[in-house]
Amino acid sequence: MKRAIMILTLITLVTGTLGCLWSYDQSKADAADLLVIRAQIANLQTAFKDDQQRRRAQDIEKRIWQLEDRFEGKAFTQSAKEEVRRLKQELKELRGDK
Repeated sequence: MKRAIMILTLITLVTGTLGCLWSYDQSKADAADLLVIRAQIANLQTAFKDDQQRRRAQDIEKRIWQLEDRFEGKAFTQSAKEEVRRLKQELKELRGDK
């Protein structure tokens, strides 16, 4: 009887130890996966930001072209000059020009 209790106790201890080690290993693997996922999210955020800036730059260029086409061969009005100047400055800032 004592031998059976000792064997069951050892089996329980070994199983518990292996379970704890497996759980620890799983948590570390999840931490490594989280680091990879965080890096991927950072890359996606950068790509999204770049895409937004590219689209904004295209919209600004389109607006400048529309104003230039509207006043083709005519003198710009003061408000149109200011708008084109502001748009060109914003475009310059988006592209990172000095």
